[in-house]
Amino acid sequence: MTKRRSGDTTPADSGAPFDAAERALADALVEILMPKLRAILAAEVAARARVQSSDTDTVLTTRELLKRIPLNRSTIWRMVREGRFPAPIQLTAARIGWRWSTVAAWLAERERHRVAARSYFGKRQ
Repeated sequence: MTKRRSGDTTPADSGAPFDAAERALADALVEILMPKLRAILAAEVAARARVQSSDTDTVLTTRELLKRIPLNRSTIWRMVREGRFPAPIQLTAARIGWRWSTVAAWLAERERHRVAARSYFGKRQ
């Protein structure tokens, strides 16, 4: 088995370097395929952006909310009572939910304005 130099040889088992015709063919293929690959990638990125933007209108149940926000149920309800977390919306007489867009806005606000560290035994962490 011969050692390959980057970009100069065909697979290592043949050991023969590319000739000029093969190099030209490879360059022509790259020139033809790259714009198509870029277009496919751009379409995929746009599709994912549409899925993510439609996710912001989702209404979450309490269980779904607790999976996304790492807080205890009682902590969330205490924060709702204190006005520090978005209140749920009443969906039916027995069902509530949180609009993900309002929860995501709350998270973004938390990122912009960090919460002060908790004091333990009179010392700041």
